[in-house]
Amino acid sequence: MLNKLLLWFEQNLSNAQDTSSEHTLKLATAVMFYELIRADNQIQDAELTLLRQLLEEQFQLPDEELDELMDSANKHAEESVDLVQFTRVINDQCDLEQKQQFIKRLWQLAYADQQLDGHEEHLIRKVADLIYVSHSDFIKAKLSVVPD
Repeated sequence: MLNKLLLWFEQNLSNAQDTSSEHTLKLATAVMFYELIRADNQIQDAELTLLRQLLEEQFQLPDEELDELMDSANKHAEESVDLVQFTRVINDQCDLEQKQQFIKRLWQLAYADQQLDGHEEHLIRKVADLIYVSHSDFIKAKLSVVPD
């Protein structure tokens, strides 16, 4: 009886931790996306539309949850003082391929308004360094999304 009870607690606590870390990854990703579109001090509709699309594709969220995530991420981005708290989550929970894909999505957002700002490029370079994406992968991701 005691073993069954302990097993039940382990399973439920494990599920709660998985859900919490998944939510944390979603929030960290969304905050970093917001940080990028805010980097040039001009948030454009094209950037917000792409941000929403990227989050929807990556996390398959219903509209209501997506709205909540975007609102929460926007608030966290405005209040944050550094990137480390968010890049640490991405670094800890994502494998190399997911990190490379994340950098590619940042480049997509940077080019959403058809022009690359130096602040956007600097931020992507900084994030790539913080999540241990090599410079060659950083460049490959950029080249894969550069408009013709």
